[in-house]
Amino acid sequence: MKRALRFLRRVIAVLVLAVILIINARLYTQSGTTISAHTPIEADVRAQLKFLRRAIESGADADMQRLFPEGRFFMNCLYGLANVEAGLREQENSPLRQHFLDEARWAMARVDSPTNKAVFSQHLHPQYGIFYAGWSATLHAGTLALQSEKARETQEVDTLRARCDEIAAAFTAAQTPYLQAYHGEAWTCDSAAAIFALYACDRILTPSYNSTIERWITAARSLRDPATGLLGHRVHTETGALLDGPRATSMCITIRFLSEASPELGAELYENFREQMMTTRLGLPGVREYPKGVNGSGDVDSGPLLFGISTSATAVTAGVARIVGDTDAAARITQATETLAMPFTWNGDRRHFGGMLPVADAFITWSRTSRPWFSKSPPHKWNPVFPWWWRIPTHLISLVFVIPFIRPLLRRNKETSDDGPRRADTDSANAL
Repeated sequence: MKRALRFLRRVIAVLVLAVILIINARLYTQSGTTISAHTPIEADVRAQLKFLRRAIESGADADMQRLFPEGRFFMNCLYGLANVEAGLREQENSPLRQHFLDEARWAMARVDSPTNKAVFSQHLHPQYGIFYAGWSATLHAGTLALQSEKARETQEVDTLRARCDEIAAAFTAAQTPYLQAYHGEAWTCDSAAAIFALYACDRILTPSYNSTIERWITAARSLRDPATGLLGHRVHTETGALLDGPRATSMCITIRFLSEASPELGAELYENFREQMMTTRLGLPGVREYPKGVNGSGDVDSGPLLFGISTSATAVTAGVARIVGDTDAAARITQATETLAMPFTWNGDRRHFGGMLPVADAFITWSRTSRPWFSKSPPHKWNPVFPWWWRIPTHLISLVFVIPFIRPLLRRNKETSDDGPRRADTDSANAL
């Protein structure tokens, strides 16, 4: 019995050491750290898209809807946007680009379904609220961006124009740049998504919304948080005044859309975001949910916080960094994400967190495919925001955990060396 227990302890020790070794090795992964805006997505990202498609078909979007109000919407919309950005990396009229277009259209049909719209109010302006209108118009614009002008169907073009006209009219009629997503509630990032949809529509179709975009940018600048230079999280629906200060969950999405729709404002916000939100915990790069000096808890928007770090904002920020040209930050955050999320591939599907939270896979995949749609990444040279030695604290902490599990293995070696002579003496005695 004692021998069996010793063997079990040794097996556990070996397994724990293996996990710790894998975690530390993942800190150096190159997967997703070198991809540019014009190279095809990597094989592991295609495997992530494959997993998401199967998960959605199996009802994962409905499962996520039970966790938070936009779970179904985000699962489908982010899957579609990831396919758009994967397709933009491929040659026009290539079979692979057509595949990504087909997948984006499939996702858009689900986004526009009555089941998906049921969460939102059709009595808002624009209809179903700015969250639904902005994100869905962005996905719609993406499907047209994947097609040549001649290949676009008239109905698709007219529908996008109608979507964007409605959004522009709502911005023009409002007293604030931030429109309602739900009755009496408005978040800055939802209006930023709608502004990007107008910007995309101007690049795809005859330009019509530049004045609307410029007015929005001017108004948003005037409503920045004076302490951080960032936009607020949740705002008053009539005045645009901050109800909740800046938070990474909304700010990273806002910067992602504005970095192309308004490169100057996007760069300003990203620089302040780097200063206020990017940090390390136990050595690992991450994004704090609240600015420096501000404490807060997680909620339905951010999810649980780990030592103040928002895992969802951290995943999205890697994509933001790629778009603005902050390659070092993008690489380091990706390495941290690949370490903590422990992705693995099974039957051609790549999933994170064991596939138990598919909406997390949707955000990570959208981040991995991220690239500017219509412009090159800004030529801005960003200095590294994370120290060169960021991995060392993780290695040292791992060493502390390793030591107790090494002892059973060392004890086994000692017992083997001690038993050797005794067995030899016993054998000699028996022979006599």
